Amino acid sequence: MYPNTPKAVLLTGAQVREWIEMSAEQFWRIDPKGAATQPLLDEGFRSCNFDTLDGVTYQFDLTQPARHDGNGKRVAPDAHRVQNLRVAGMLVAADAKFIVATNNYRAFGGGNFPGLDGTNVVDSPDGSRQIVVDCLAQVAGPVNPSVDRNWSVQPVLGVAMTFRTGAAATRYLARHPNIRLIEDNGDGSASFDFVGN
Repeated sequence: MYPNTPKAVLLTGAQVREWIEMSAEQFWRIDPKGAATQPLLDEGFRSCNFDTLDGVTYQFDLTQPARHDGNGKRVAPDAHRVQNLRVAGMLVAADAKFIVATNNYRAFGGGNFPGLDGTNVVDSPDGSRQIVVDCLAQVAGPVNPSVDRNWSVQPVLGVAMTFRTGAAATRYLARHPNIRLIEDNGDGSASFDFVGN
């Protein structure tokens, strides 16, 4: 939507983990000893700050508190929502090296993500839109984007996590037996609950 330019950032495994931890603020903390139904998504969280990193696999343990506040400041240093972070099936070491593709907004500090302040950027001369156009021009036949489900939320025994999204999501329920429709809200949205992957 914005005329961002692609960038690449050189990061350690520890910095990749912190990036994902920052995204995990999208979720409320789930109390395994609390109510049987608890909200999953913090609707006040800016959805443009929920990044998923492809090329790695991971899970979120939402019984842990958020590690950072909205400004990227570490507020719960012992909290680790990101679990089982792996690349090619191997656990990611803190000192592993990664080159991560992103855009100029995120690479230069947009969203206040730890480790992303513009000091570790590799540049690109082309804009994001042009790169997509050039890539699609090289494809013979239809483009069929798919989701590889490289991340998940760990279930919390005895707790159904609720969220609200577009009512059109009901057409995908058959593919996701762990998500159940609670009600159509009559305003284009619907409420669901989620019992883990």
